[in-house]
Amino acid sequence: MTSIEAGGGIRLVIVDDHPLVAAGLGALLGTEPDIEVIGYASTVESGLALIAERRPDVVVCDIQIGDRSGFVLLEAFAGGPAAFVMFSSHDHPAYHKAAFEGGAFGFVLKDGSSAQLLEGIRAAAAGRMTFSIETLRTVRRDVPLPSERELEIIGLVAQGQSNDEIARDLSIRPKTVESHLRSLFDRHGLASRTELALHAVQQGWIRRMDRPSPGGPDGPEPHEEAGHWVADRETLGTLSSRLGAGGRRDKRGSRAASRTR
Repeated sequence: MTSIEAGGGIRLVIVDDHPLVAAGLGALLGTEPDIEVIGYASTVESGLALIAERRPDVVVCDIQIGDRSGFVLLEAFAGGPAAFVMFSSHDHPAYHKAAFEGGAFGFVLKDGSSAQLLEGIRAAAAGRMTFSIETLRTVRRDVPLPSERELEIIGLVAQGQSNDEIARDLSIRPKTVESHLRSLFDRHGLASRTELALHAVQQGWIRRMDRPSPGGPDGPEPHEEAGHWVADRETLGTLSSRLGAGGRRDKRGSRAASRTR
């Protein structure tokens, strides 16, 4: 039996790798009479342990947690008693889609209002989803994800490497690199390598290893500080594993039902 079913408040865990953000969020939410913040985690590993030990009703979970992805936590506890609200600075389509397909109950941007976050938390605790219309539109779009080889090439393009350099690093022919790039350009309506790198950032396919927050809503110029752009394999892996098999059973239903018994 959850604390909500027992007539108590919402027991909440916050997972965010920025201590000031987590502390400020906890102070804000802790003033609400129906919410009790019972723990904080700043890494994926500590989040796994904390959620398993404390068994919260709701988890507010950042997506970019250092060099890891918050979707690892969502995947680990899919179907469990904790309802996830994904919380991010980045409005990437891949993040919206992974949150919805992965079983989260909501997706809230960090530049949104406290009212939006509170609504998402209370709805999740009651077993209701609060995804925006834009998220639902994103989920319905059939945008193919890059293959593993394409992700490798995109990451090296973002680092500013030439076709010959990419071919050398991946032990393939320059013509093979050119063929992959032409396919990516045609598939996504792009005209240049720079457009491809920017598109990959905006979609959430690649991310910075050295900074958890790559800048504004469109991200920074991918060629800045070359060598630090890599494929966000944990996020894309969570998404492709759910879509590749034709979609898994929606675990939200079981969680929602458990809150209304």
